[in-house]
Amino acid sequence: GYGATIGNEVTIGNWTTIGNEVTIGNWTTIGNGATIGDGAKIGYGAKIGNEVTIGNGATIGDGAKIGDNATIGDNATIGDGVTIGDWVIIRGGAKIGNEEIIE
Repeated sequence: GYGATIGNEVTIGNWTTIGNEVTIGNWTTIGNGATIGDGAKIGYGAKIGNEVTIGNGATIGDGAKIGDNATIGDNATIGDGVTIGDWVIIRGGAKIGNEEIIE
């Protein structure tokens, strides 16, 4: 997207859409078919699965792991080291603390 900042050694899968003004930290991996909304911020070393949707303005912390087909709502905050399982839906505006596991 326009104005996106993508760090070093980032892997982005096929058919993934990156919105405007997105920031993706170093060493992050994003799977196939993901959608990253406008203004989202993804920390370094994060692992985003296949077919994941990350809403506008959402923040994904350093080292977080988001499972396949998960949805992170607009303006949600996922802390550092958090693990979100496959098919999990996190509502917009939610705040998940560091190191939590949600399956």
